[in-house]
Amino acid sequence: MWAVANEPNYYSVSSTYMSDIATVVAAIKAADNTRPTTVVWGEVPAASVRSALPDVDVWGLNVYRGASFTDLWSTWVAASTKPLLISEYGTDSSTGGADAFARQAS
Repeated sequence: MWAVANEPNYYSVSSTYMSDIATVVAAIKAADNTRPTTVVWGEVPAASVRSALPDVDVWGLNVYRGASFTDLWSTWVAASTKPLLISEYGTDSSTGGADAFARQAS
């Protein structure tokens, strides 16, 4: 599998940036059509992002929701028919996990 970009949504989701990612995906497919392509996104990409990148075969998601996936599966099924790859998972390290118990209890 070819992975293009890791969490680009934390930097930019401009139309130019999405076009650049689409160009790279197309170039990979032209050079190697035997392997799928993925873009790794921080959480579930918006419909506008998914439609801007129609040639992505598998969406990789970095998901930091704590001890469970919460509504990830139902959200994804409603959003896309493409496969989902959990590329990262866990508790958000920016909080050091300090709020994990309170958040999970709510």
